[in-house]
Amino acid sequence: MYNNPQHHSGLTLLWATIFFAFQIYCDFSAYSDIAIGTAKVMGFKLMTNFNRPYFSRNISEFWKRWHISLSTWFRDYLYISLGGNRVTIPRWYFNLIIVFVLRICDSAPIVPFLNKILHVKKKFLAPHFNFAFMKSLVLTSHLQVAVDRL
Repeated sequence: MYNNPQHHSGLTLLWATIFFAFQIYCDFSAYSDIAIGTAKVMGFKLMTNFNRPYFSRNISEFWKRWHISLSTWFRDYLYISLGGNRVTIPRWYFNLIIVFVLRICDSAPIVPFLNKILHVKKKFLAPHFNFAFMKSLVLTSHLQVAVDRL
């Protein structure tokens, strides 16, 4: 449907988008419930991972409610380890970019999209930006996701 939007009416695309958002919500909620329930059966207690994000009042609250455990891990073990926001402004931006890119690489289908973004080159980004490093980071993360899934 989204590959050929010109063949569909606006109303059809709107309904498809609403139902796709509902599907994502149900899938992720179910996966979280299955993981928490399985862990309980084995005697482990996992933290809450999903807290009705579509009922948020703003985008900030949405991100705090969606995939809570992974977001917390990225904050505690990556962002703060890199220095968080207690560094120079360029380093702070670097920390944000690293966490953002790795967070997005959590879903493997986004990797081709990131590769396209990295090919935009210097037109929209700072001239001193190291594209080779970012591309290798994306490819390395993609390979790690593939290895983890074996």
